[in-house]
Amino acid sequence: MKSIDQIICREINPFDRESLVPGNFWQEAQDAALAVNSIHEEEIKQIKLGLNLVEKDNFSRTILLTGDSGSGKSYLLGRLKRNLNERAFFAYIGPWPDSNYIWRHTLRQTVDSLVCKPEGKKESQLLLWLKSLWPLKSQGFAKKIFGERRLFINNLRAAYPSKIYNPSEFFGVLYALTNPNLYYLACDWLRGDDLSEEDLRALKVRKSIDTEEVAQGILGNIGRISADNRPIVLCFDQLDSIPRLANESLDFQPLFNINSKIHNQKYTFRNYLIIISVITSTWSRNKKNIQPADLARGRINGVIRLKLINMQQAEALWQMRLHYIHEQADRRDYSKLYPLYPEQLKINFPGGRTNPRDVLIVGHKLYQTAKHGICKISTLDRNQKIKPEIDYSLPIDGNRGDDKETDLVVKFKLIWQKEYKKAQQKVTKITTIDGPQLIKMLQEILAAFETNQIQPNLLTGTYNLYSFSCLHPKTKENIGIVWTEKGSMKAFFYAMSASQNVVDKKQCQKLYLIRRNSVGNSTLKGNQIYRKIFCNSPHSHIKPDISSVIFLATYYELFKAAQAKELIVSQETISIKKLQDLVKESGVLNKCSLLIDLEIIDKNKESLAPDPKIDRKEIRDYLFSLVKTNQILGKKTLLEKTTGNFPNVKQAQIEESIQDLYRNKKIKFLNSGNNSQAQLICLLPQKTTA
Repeated sequence: MKSIDQIICREINPFDRESLVPGNFWQEAQDAALAVNSIHEEEIKQIKLGLNLVEKDNFSRTILLTGDSGSGKSYLLGRLKRNLNERAFFAYIGPWPDSNYIWRHTLRQTVDSLVCKPEGKKESQLLLWLKSLWPLKSQGFAKKIFGERRLFINNLRAAYPSKIYNPSEFFGVLYALTNPNLYYLACDWLRGDDLSEEDLRALKVRKSIDTEEVAQGILGNIGRISADNRPIVLCFDQLDSIPRLANESLDFQPLFNINSKIHNQKYTFRNYLIIISVITSTWSRNKKNIQPADLARGRINGVIRLKLINMQQAEALWQMRLHYIHEQADRRDYSKLYPLYPEQLKINFPGGRTNPRDVLIVGHKLYQTAKHGICKISTLDRNQKIKPEIDYSLPIDGNRGDDKETDLVVKFKLIWQKEYKKAQQKVTKITTIDGPQLIKMLQEILAAFETNQIQPNLLTGTYNLYSFSCLHPKTKENIGIVWTEKGSMKAFFYAMSASQNVVDKKQCQKLYLIRRNSVGNSTLKGNQIYRKIFCNSPHSHIKPDISSVIFLATYYELFKAAQAKELIVSQETISIKKLQDLVKESGVLNKCSLLIDLEIIDKNKESLAPDPKIDRKEIRDYLFSLVKTNQILGKKTLLEKTTGNFPNVKQAQIEESIQDLYRNKKIKFLNSGNNSQAQLICLLPQKTTA
């Protein structure tokens, strides 16, 4: 065992253990050990009452959840999922890219959540939902009909004789879920992917879900046959990033159209608990644009506002974060808050109440300052009994004389790495993200590079959601972009026909088609139009790779947080403009091949670097960012964190990167000896020139 001061010197700041970027609770693994149950306890009880009512009569209900930025709304949704997943299935619904696409977006994100596995379960929510439908609860009966498609469909049709949309095809797809060879294909159909003709034949369905009406019908089916099952909790969150009206107000009306539809057709849309999470100030500014009838008591069954927390709860938050440090120490006679003190809370929050995020931000600053003092004394003389002087006020300067802007970039890179890793786990293929969402992501990332005059809906008809035009920031050309990964060659034909109209009308100087999927063979009309437009012409076809989509998804998560004023870097709230500056200054998108192909980013040596998983420069940057952010770290901790972030990299490669930083005089070792794992590593102050 080590002394608590030694542990503080070698470990990561415990207030860094979770990102302060809010997001999808199926991607954010909450640590139950860090939860303070007394925080928002009453609000959780109210939501549980709503769930009890849905369980009792199967009628859907809606709760409006409001709270200030940083009050913990997204965290609360994750906590509900973690605590109540045995009683209900949970779906996270983020902002939709276009208001004309909201039913399909809601269905897609509901199915995306249903295919996730609850903690401790071997099967997805979707399979648990299917197997607990009452006609399938009898094991003998289920075994009999699982082997016979027609019998399966007929028995479900008999069990649910009314209010099922397109029952034969819907129950046929549910049957496909029981076949391991068809399971993922059936999931893709349910979430609204445009499947190829071959895949449709395998599922024995006529067409993919391609309209709002069909998506609405499938959502109704899911709720209708869930009436004898667990409720489904639809959590709408991060709503500051939804589409805007002409006056720049947020367009909440489509969401409340869905909500009213669910309540009006209560015998069709059954067993849903809808939670609409929104920042209080956002709601106050925009609710006037919603039809009054949609806000009536029958449509909103409860309004819950998250309260500020008191100092006892704030102290408990600090204790939870610091517990990891204390449990490793050889002595336990220190205050549970050490190296922090209760007085610091009283001085920094004189009103006695605040929000959880500010408590964590202040804790991070104060801990870093305390660590600096402890490590300075510990490394000067191990036998000294002097305690560092405690500064109870908060003119905290974690940079210790370094350039603040440079420090912000370093810490932003660490946050980017966290979000990129989460995106890697989620985005396993390009079609994980639907077409309209891909277009939205690309628009926002181009805006970061000063792309002007971005106009949506370049194509006409069905494919307008898959296109836009803009003024290229470098060439100053008016370019058009079409991104469609639809598998159906019929759908590809229509997309190419619409593209031909754009070319004929000279609506842009250069048209880009972004598509990884097949473009068919020369006998198909769609392929013939494609070759006419994109072969031997100024127009261009780009085949995106999966890493480019991961880059887009990472940026979009940070963009949504910045838009809601919930992106915190180095204790600073980051605006969209600041996020755009950080992205360019940090170079985190320099390897995005899609942006290189679009000539937004210049191709250079860094762009042509090998796989980023094993790129030594990226490993060195990550190591340096960790040391710079934490001031001092144990080598063992540094290796563990880097291995966790680069799982395919061998420890020997990481050790070599540490030596590179040492040889380049970026870091220094504070102690030596036979046990290199016990070494402490700190930043080597850089010489400045006058």
